[in-house]
Amino acid sequence: MSAPNIKNHIESMVMNGYIDGYLAEKWKEKFALKKRLGELMEKAEKKRPLSNVDMKSLGEWCLVGNSEVGFQKNFKMALQMFETLHLGGDPEGTAQLGRMFYNGQGCTPNPQKGLAYLGMARAKRSSLGTYYLAECFAYPKFGFPVDVAEACTCYKLSLRMKHREDGENKNCRGLTADDVLNARKHIADLMKEIPAVAAATLEPLLE
Repeated sequence: MSAPNIKNHIESMVMNGYIDGYLAEKWKEKFALKKRLGELMEKAEKKRPLSNVDMKSLGEWCLVGNSEVGFQKNFKMALQMFETLHLGGDPEGTAQLGRMFYNGQGCTPNPQKGLAYLGMARAKRSSLGTYYLAECFAYPKFGFPVDVAEACTCYKLSLRMKHREDGENKNCRGLTADDVLNARKHIADLMKEIPAVAAATLEPLLE
């Protein structure tokens, strides 16, 4: 049941420190995120300049949305953010742009164009782009064939690139912790599908 007056009163008490504890801290975090997303959307809609970090944040949130703070998915805005990042030479922007074209998010599906962007992101040593490329080889759409060996290679490269990114570029997000775990699991699972002779050739590349 909607009770905006009560909600606003509780929010005021939390923000003024009259209520504390775990739930109050979670409320503050939610409030801060809602405010931050609102500010970024306002800047983007009014064509005000955004930093690369802000464009990545807004683009990623527009891809997934957040029902807890009432932030809806906005593929069109996400595509705009990633296109701008790509044109500025940002590898992660190129990776996200490729993923969106491949999946048809905010645009007509264009797998060839998506794969081209993901290939560019891999060439730029983007862990995210290389991970997404591995997904395309392991679980292809649009009639493309599965390439287990190339999928394993890309998953492993994405982990190496993530390690390098963590050491060199603080503004680079790269793979999430879940992505890293998934990549390792996929490598283990896919290696079981590779014939013994081919696996023996591939294993040194995956060390």
